[in-house]
Amino acid sequence: MQVGLECVAWFVHNCNGAFPRLQPGVDMPAATDDAKVLYEKELKESMERDFHGQYVAIVPSSGRHYVRPTFLEAALAARDAEPDHIPFVIRIGHDAAFHIGAASV
Repeated sequence: MQVGLECVAWFVHNCNGAFPRLQPGVDMPAATDDAKVLYEKELKESMERDFHGQYVAIVPSSGRHYVRPTFLEAALAARDAEPDHIPFVIRIGHDAAFHIGAASV
């Protein structure tokens, strides 16, 4: 099973109060789409070349991004730098941030 970007954004958003709630007037699916577009248009080529397998936390409202070796490090870097915004985390060069389960037999 693959966990997509929307699920990862939900996790970051609902991480036991560690992250702020979604800003008033911000639509979660629209913000997720904004992060995907920013990644595809502006970041993907250089990120996949230089940081494949790491994680990038994107803050769509500011356009800033934070690359770290782990999901949690990327999410926390974004939160520390922009505490009033919710980051969306993508695993660079992968279809999903997490892969859950075992290989098919």
